[in-house]
Amino acid sequence: MKSLAVVFAVAVALPSLAAASDCVEYESYIHWVADVRSPGGSIDVTISGDRAFVAHYTAGLEIVDISQPENPSILGAVDTPGSAFSVAIAGDYAYVADDNGGLQIVDVSNPQSPALVASVAMPGHVRGVCIAGSHAYVAEANPHRCEVIDIADPLHPLLVGGTDMPEGATDVAVAGDHAFVAAGYSGLQVVDIADPQNPSIVGEIATARAAAAVVLKGDRAYVGGGSGDPNGSGSLHVMDIADPRNPRQLGEVATSSVTKDVAVSGGLAFVAGYHSGLQVVDVSDAANPTLLGRVGVGQAFSGYGVDVSGDYAYFVEYQWGLQVIRIANGRNPEFAGSIDLEEYVPGLVISGSHAYTAGETGLQVIDVSDPSALAVVGQVPTPDDLYDVDIWATHAYAASTDGLTVIDVANPVNPLIVGTEDIFYSFGVTVSYPYAYVVAGYPGRLAIADISDPSHPQFMGEVSTPGDWPRASAASGNYAYVAAPSIGLLVVYVGDPYNPEIVGELPLGGYVNSVRVNGQYAYVTDYWYGFYIVNISNPRNPRIESFTHTPGTDSSALVGDNLYLSTGGGVLVVDIADPASPHLLGSAATVEYGGRVAVAKNSESPAWIYITDEARPNWDVHLRVCPTQCGDVSAVSDEPLSGTPAGLLTVAASPNPFNPATSLRFEVKRSGPVTLAVYDLAGGLVRVLIDRIEPAGVREVFWDGRDVAGREVPSGVYLSRLEVAGQVAHGRMTLVR
Repeated sequence: MKSLAVVFAVAVALPSLAAASDCVEYESYIHWVADVRSPGGSIDVTISGDRAFVAHYTAGLEIVDISQPENPSILGAVDTPGSAFSVAIAGDYAYVADDNGGLQIVDVSNPQSPALVASVAMPGHVRGVCIAGSHAYVAEANPHRCEVIDIADPLHPLLVGGTDMPEGATDVAVAGDHAFVAAGYSGLQVVDIADPQNPSIVGEIATARAAAAVVLKGDRAYVGGGSGDPNGSGSLHVMDIADPRNPRQLGEVATSSVTKDVAVSGGLAFVAGYHSGLQVVDVSDAANPTLLGRVGVGQAFSGYGVDVSGDYAYFVEYQWGLQVIRIANGRNPEFAGSIDLEEYVPGLVISGSHAYTAGETGLQVIDVSDPSALAVVGQVPTPDDLYDVDIWATHAYAASTDGLTVIDVANPVNPLIVGTEDIFYSFGVTVSYPYAYVVAGYPGRLAIADISDPSHPQFMGEVSTPGDWPRASAASGNYAYVAAPSIGLLVVYVGDPYNPEIVGELPLGGYVNSVRVNGQYAYVTDYWYGFYIVNISNPRNPRIESFTHTPGTDSSALVGDNLYLSTGGGVLVVDIADPASPHLLGSAATVEYGGRVAVAKNSESPAWIYITDEARPNWDVHLRVCPTQCGDVSAVSDEPLSGTPAGLLTVAASPNPFNPATSLRFEVKRSGPVTLAVYDLAGGLVRVLIDRIEPAGVREVFWDGRDVAGREVPSGVYLSRLEVAGQVAHGRMTLVR
């Protein structure tokens, strides 16, 4: 066609791995950088100079300014009478293969006002077009034809010749006196066009699957295709066409879905896959083409067209429109490990050396201490499907249509249900001890449960939420933040858990589906539009700090100054060091449809990014592990993460281990309320050390290893929880008597 919520890590430290695996410079790998959202039905793209010409099945031809590839903008558009399938450019004219609308000719000399100026009616479905000299060559699917049109005068085109094809023709490319036609299961057909009025087939070569796309480069033809099943696999064939009448196959590589289009540049072939986004194939060795990388977009569905210019590939996805991909090295970062799961996983949380997944059959526990050897070590069935899960200390808190389920995971190999609370149609749960905040439907609401006794969680209060059912929440201090899909961000005062009250609202539109909080910022994802960084320094008056457009964003996780977003195509990595100006760094592609993303880290190990994905045709589910961006060194938790505007809030015990006493050291950046408490591993309160207003400065608080009654506590691991002006940090200390 060319010319999830992650919580404080309690358990064992992860082992250190080789430095080469600890982090990745994501910018050096192929990644998505920008897009232009279109009305739908994007089928093809052709680049000419600093313009991208996009054929839309439902909306005709669109012209996009790509003079700044990472900031593309629509210049103009014109509808066509049929359904635009393909576009080719010659001079000031665009030639559109318009299905039952024939060949449409568009004057694009003024890209802001393109205009239909001529057309050629044809009896069949026009699917592909190529321009060579003063002729346009058109592929028709039904009847099966290759037509030749004289366009010496674009305002008066004339059909001058044609020839039948054995199967429906969908694409055509021309070199010299020959046209090469992708003609379904009859493979690649070679047509002699020396006499345009009498073209004739002079050669052919079969392909393993139905040929759908063809592009030429020197004496090579690159032919893409696939099975008749749109969910099936595809292929890319490399053909030697030095002798056009006797083409021969040099090499072939299977692609993960039906190939709809191909572009070639610098030894790389870029393949638009129907259900696999954009795939990159190394074709420098024609006999052994090799898959290098992939970039998924949105839901990674319905990739149709691709072209390449300079350092960028331009890829159209049916639903999400024109996507701009920075080619870089053409490869994806390698996964550190992965594991196949047996069910759909809407909930994922990492704590210590274990991942916990919420799914259709209950809770699974996965040992992630060695990312290269993930293993399911425990599971517990639940009466109903689980939709989300969070962790505090040695208990998992899961949301389901039956309500809140509490699972003791002190022994990960043998998790046990120990408590339940009826909160009908629960979809999401966030724990900020001693409360669990549950979003639920029928009707939409935020409910609060007291979990100080995990075996007997107690419903305390709830507040109705407007619009569609809420999808997620986060909590910090006296406020909870709710992702309300059709509304935006809701702020709920939870200082009185019996009477929560909505006190703030930030309309965002789209489909808001997740939120997490770190210090004075909330990070809100919107499936349709991207993600927002919201300033919540005044929780009752939240305001947008910045917005970044990203496709199909589902959830987020935070490590240091980088935000990791799950999208249909995998993980996007965004530098948010300056919240007012986020910068996209790169991406890690998953097999097909990325789901939940989570992260866990402690000071003794590198961080890892965990993401679930699903792959057609059987919707196989996986958990995959990716390295973090190099430079991520800050300890992180997605339970209201600690961090002040000036830096990370931490609490450290010294000595540690200790006997009989230790000092907890922290810094208060600004004068305000400070609470420091000690908990046991079961989440039970041992002692509140301070709860008062503290001036700014470094503080040391002594703990003598005794509980609130003055009794010595036994040897073991204890958890500290520091809250400063609504920001939270955690520590861990070991008492050895």
